[in-house]
Amino acid sequence: MKKLEDIPKNHPFKVPEGYFDRLPGIIQSRVAEKSTVKESKPYFRYALQYALPVLILAVVAVIYLEPPAPEDVDTMLASVSTEQLATYLEESEITTEELLKKWI
Repeated sequence: MKKLEDIPKNHPFKVPEGYFDRLPGIIQSRVAEKSTVKESKPYFRYALQYALPVLILAVVAVIYLEPPAPEDVDTMLASVSTEQLATYLEESEITTEELLKKWI
């Protein structure tokens, strides 16, 4: 059996000249670069991402679900034919005096 002292002490890996002398400076420069970069927080982007579709849907709903404006009385009366008006007056129990009182 071999003893530990009998094993030759050769180094299979070679280190470039002055590597460990420059290593702390390399590490510090990398750390300094990362600390100067300020990370922006995307709160505004997320707010727009979720709020904008809701806002658009609300505007579209208001536009399409808004009740129609009431028609003008003259326009409504113009759309009724004379025959329909005469039929209504004959079938209703309104007397001529009552009809004239409403218009005067």
